[in-house]
Amino acid sequence: MLDFTPELLLEARTLAGMTTAQLAAAAHLSHSQVIRYEGGLRPSAESWARLVAVLRSALVQRARSAEKMHKRLAA
Repeated sequence: MLDFTPELLLEARTLAGMTTAQLAAAAHLSHSQVIRYEGGLRPSAESWARLVAVLRSALVQRARSAEKMHKRLAA
């Protein structure tokens, strides 16, 4: 599994276009947990796996949306 770093979590969340509250809700974690993880607290393996799954899904959706817009603008 991908190693946790707070910088990775923050960057992935930002690129996914999610707030900490949105990420927390989607990963079934508390908002304060996500804030603490971004601050450096290491999540459990289960929590990290949930965060990764949500972020990967959000990033894929965002990439698809960007590709669709790119095609529309190129038309």
